Amino acid sequence: GKRKTLPMKIGIGNAGALAAFATLAAVAASPVPYFLRAFGGAYMLAVV
Repeated sequence: GKRKTLPMKIGIGNAGALAAFATLAAVAASPVPYFLRAFGGAYMLAVV
């Protein structure tokens, strides 16, 4: 069948905004494991 990419379905601008939001959310959430004590200081240094 014919496939449609996300930009084809929702538009290039909306797909870009969604990608930017997902990236910012991942960056904002990256220190959470350190604060939950799942990982140590080396993880935090790598994240920062």
